[in-house]
Amino acid sequence: MRVQRLRLSQIRRFRGTLEIPDLSPGINLFCGPNETGKSTIARAIRAAFFERYRSSVLEDLLPKGEVPTSCSPTVEISFESGGQQHTLLKTFFAKKRCAYTRDGDVLDGEEAEEAISRLLGFGYAGKGASKPEHWGIPGLLWIEQGDGHRIDEPVESAADYLRTALESTVGAVASTAGDDVLARLREQRDQLLTPGTGRPRGAYQETGRELAEVRELGAALDVQIAAYRDDVDRLTGLRAQHDADVKARPWEVFKAKLEGARQELVAAERLQGEHEQQLKNVSASSTNRELLAERLRTFSDRRAMLARRQEALVAAKQALETAQAAAVQAEQRRDAAARVSDEARTRVALAEAEEKRRTLNERLDQASSEAARLEAALAKALEQAEELARHNATVDANRQSAADVEAAVRARDTLREREILQSAAATAITFALLPEIAATLDGKPVDPNSEHRITATARIQIEGVGSIGVRPGDSDVADLARQVEEARAEAERALAKLGVASVEEARLRQDRFKQAQADAKAAEAMLGLTAPQGVDKLRSALAAATQTRAEAANQLQALPAAPDGRVSGGHSVDLTEARAANTAAIERLEQASDAHLAAAKMLATAQAGEQAAAAEVGKLRVAVDEAQSSHVEEHTQALLAKALADQEAAKAQAAELAKRIEQSQPDVLRQEVQRLQSSMEQSLATHNQRGNSIAALEARLEVAGANGIEEQREELRVREQALSRRLAELQLRAKALSLLVERLETKRQALTAKLQAPLQARLDHYMRLLFPGARLGLQEDLTPAVLERGVGTDAVDFGQLSHGAREQIALISRLAYADLLKEAGKPTLILLDDALVNTDSQRLDLMQRVLYDAAQRHQMLLFTCHPERWAGLGVPAREVAGFVRRDGAANLEPHVA
Repeated sequence: MRVQRLRLSQIRRFRGTLEIPDLSPGINLFCGPNETGKSTIARAIRAAFFERYRSSVLEDLLPKGEVPTSCSPTVEISFESGGQQHTLLKTFFAKKRCAYTRDGDVLDGEEAEEAISRLLGFGYAGKGASKPEHWGIPGLLWIEQGDGHRIDEPVESAADYLRTALESTVGAVASTAGDDVLARLREQRDQLLTPGTGRPRGAYQETGRELAEVRELGAALDVQIAAYRDDVDRLTGLRAQHDADVKARPWEVFKAKLEGARQELVAAERLQGEHEQQLKNVSASSTNRELLAERLRTFSDRRAMLARRQEALVAAKQALETAQAAAVQAEQRRDAAARVSDEARTRVALAEAEEKRRTLNERLDQASSEAARLEAALAKALEQAEELARHNATVDANRQSAADVEAAVRARDTLREREILQSAAATAITFALLPEIAATLDGKPVDPNSEHRITATARIQIEGVGSIGVRPGDSDVADLARQVEEARAEAERALAKLGVASVEEARLRQDRFKQAQADAKAAEAMLGLTAPQGVDKLRSALAAATQTRAEAANQLQALPAAPDGRVSGGHSVDLTEARAANTAAIERLEQASDAHLAAAKMLATAQAGEQAAAAEVGKLRVAVDEAQSSHVEEHTQALLAKALADQEAAKAQAAELAKRIEQSQPDVLRQEVQRLQSSMEQSLATHNQRGNSIAALEARLEVAGANGIEEQREELRVREQALSRRLAELQLRAKALSLLVERLETKRQALTAKLQAPLQARLDHYMRLLFPGARLGLQEDLTPAVLERGVGTDAVDFGQLSHGAREQIALISRLAYADLLKEAGKPTLILLDDALVNTDSQRLDLMQRVLYDAAQRHQMLLFTCHPERWAGLGVPAREVAGFVRRDGAANLEPHVA
């Protein structure tokens, strides 16, 4: 196959037309920077062959910003194959079309597409865009950008074509019917065994599963039968035990023993109560003994204390005499200092009165001026506040929602529109009656010469004539009447919500509201200037100034008359000197007062000490005398002796009770009561439970006997034997089929090696150019297997090679496939989009040798953005931009491929 001319338009980057004429039969190297359309050309070639012309999912072909309804991506390819001239024209989206010409024969539409797919060896997707599994031979030979290392999927897609080509080269060897036999045997084996794992499947697996289920059911029935027999034996034993209990009635024996044990426990608990009481008596006697001993110690301590207090009383009397003498001296010094301080204070008072009179006169003048100013400001502020209140009242009286007003306006306009429509559609009735003829319309009198419009059925009553029914003929009149009533109701609701009678009144209130708001704002500003902190603050300030003025006047009147400026001695009073003298006199008075206070405290302390000591001595003396006279101490000693005797007696009685309690063992008696109570209850419960078990077993045995489980078990045994025989037959068949397939596959591998020989020969040819002395093996599916580089080196699986090495070997494999396909008469075209990008320069030189060799047999289209790397191909590099028509050159736009 040789492509001679390529033309495309309105595809991705090319809004205009790109045309490449005169392609050479060997290598065609196209170059250009990134984003110049190289991959767009490769995509257009793929779309022309692989995609259905009616497909609607190829938006990636559209230029940026275009839509399918206004754009028609077009590809036209002229090529030669098999000695015939071929032209394929395909247009997508807006002007869908497919035309295929072969030596003058023209095919259109799907017929043309099917002819092309048969010629090149590929298929179409049943629905949506084409996928790699449909691409066949072209998908194997056309390498997309970044996919050069992938080979498995393309080979799988083209496998049938490759095998057909191989068979055509080996002739009779491939014409045997062995593959059909092997396929049928594999199919039969795979019906019984899972490929790869060899596990049962299909009828083999189903039979095994059914046999396992039957055996499981049989085992379950065996368990049921064994349980049935166990239940029969158990029922016999339970009935015998139940009958024995009915005769012996063991719970009554336990009940009698329980009563005796309870009586013994009551007696033992009584002893325990008496013992606890005796222990309390022992504790009380011990407490009483300790209290009496403490009282005796008190008597002794009190006599010793009396002696100590008498000594303290003598010392207190001596201290009192000393404190009295010191207090008299301190009082004399304090009185002298007080007289001096009084004279100094009188001089200070006279000086301060004169200073205060001068200060009060100044304060009175200031307060009078401030009060006058504030009175004038308050009067003005009150006037402004009244004006602001009037404006705010107007604002509140006319406040209403603007949305409600607009709603009322809309409701009024709607009502007017519908009334106009109603009036236009209403039926007109004109009366022209004689004056003496009376008539009514719907019961209301009418003027003899008048016109009325009705929107609903009405009745005219003419006196002396009868009545006439009138029904409007327009079917919309009733609906218009309903709409008018709805609009009227809506308008009335809107006005009622605003509290006005008309829209005009609402508009007037709006205007008043706005004017009052403006006036209120101005009045508030004026009031703010007059009373920045408010009228109340101004009124408070006036009251404070008035009060200050009155207080100053009152204080002036309360002052004594002004002195003549002199005091005793004929000198004027100086406030500073008077205060200094007063301060010194006060300090001396304070010192004398402190000394007098200290002496007084000492005297008081001494007096209190002497009195307390005398009181203590008197109190102790009385207590000691009373104890001696009443013989309390001797009585307390007698009580102490009795308390000791009572304590010993209580201890002895408590020990006797403890001994008797130990002998009666109340804890053991309690356990015995619990044991006998539990035994009685358990005996009775066991008897009742045994009766319930007997009833349940009888019912279960009746049900089991009715189900015939032993008959069911026999039926399952027969079925199990049949399934076992069937499973053995299938197992034998599966083993036989596996053996046959294994033997035939061994034979087929030998045949495959012979069948792959031509392809292996082509691979060896290219491998010698790239890796001298190396050999690349093939798998059964014709994909690269293991690379053997030579003697003494390890073989490497294709998948374990580096990315670059896999890309090189995958390309060599594609060239070998192309040679094989060409020998079989299939059209071949090699398309490489940015291939071998991961190849180093040394290996790239060898690959260029390989490509040059393959180009002797196949046409190649190679796209690259690094033309300098392909200088060794021996062909010129052609700029893609040079093939864009001049009238379309301006249409080359960026497009992300």
